[in-house]
Amino acid sequence: METTETKREKFIRLVEPRVDRALHAIHVISLLGGSNSYNYDYGDSDVEVIIAALTEAVDKMAAHMKHPPRNRPLPFDLSRSGAPQ
Repeated sequence: METTETKREKFIRLVEPRVDRALHAIHVISLLGGSNSYNYDYGDSDVEVIIAALTEAVDKMAAHMKHPPRNRPLPFDLSRSGAPQ
């Protein structure tokens, strides 16, 4: 029996493990700090660079998800052009 997966179901199936992996990766990075920080040599500037890199990646992801780039141009529609009618 063939079941048809909706676009929403497919999105959920794909996004949940990807977000879990991303959150896990961030957690693993955080383990370098806290009580384990005596094992490593890093400073506040290193932490700021890491935070900036992660923040930039999240910002890009958010922008892409909110306004995905179009792979093809929209068909011409004079009513959308703002020209007087």
